[in-house]
Amino acid sequence: MVFVLSGKEVSGQSHHLGLSGGVNYSTLNSLKNTGFVDLWQVGPSLGITYESRFTKYFFLETGLMYNKRGAGQTVGMLNGESPSTDERLFMELNHHYISVPVSIGMRTGNRVAPFAQFGTVFSRILKSYNYFHPFQAWNNTGYSRNSIGSHAPFDFTMMLRVGVIAEISSRIEVLASATFEHAIFGLDIAAGNQHMGFLGHIGLKYRIGKSLE
Repeated sequence: MVFVLSGKEVSGQSHHLGLSGGVNYSTLNSLKNTGFVDLWQVGPSLGITYESRFTKYFFLETGLMYNKRGAGQTVGMLNGESPSTDERLFMELNHHYISVPVSIGMRTGNRVAPFAQFGTVFSRILKSYNYFHPFQAWNNTGYSRNSIGSHAPFDFTMMLRVGVIAEISSRIEVLASATFEHAIFGLDIAAGNQHMGFLGHIGLKYRIGKSLE
């Protein structure tokens, strides 16, 4: 695929700008907290994309995305009674990232075309906090704690995407896709909390400049 793409003249390309939005269903592999039970969390995923189409069948795509990732965990806490007993408390881990995905893809040449992409996603953490759900020892109130200092600033994942794109005019296309992401290696300061997630997106692409036809 790399040989085919690199052998094409620049004049044979078409370029597309897009908007994409959906949900990210994620969890964390808490390697350092083997006693915790990881649960899945839902968060938004949205941004802009840029696609360079080398032929009708091969393309390169990148973009700038916002992703909320995280997980749920149950932790043991003393309930504040006398004598105190250990109760299970639900805690949410919430991480907000700005992400740059880079992928190569292949599609059919039809007006309604299935496609597949493979690449990486490089992310920079913007904000991170843990939310503890209401608990008896805290007068049944919730509690949030800033946790950005306990996480690595960067996240590096592998991505695999499949979907369908449809041409609705000479310049505009709509698409729907499903993506799987998993950390390539741990970048967490404490050697844990590797991200894994599934994303569902719908999007719109607009061709700028000439067509490949």
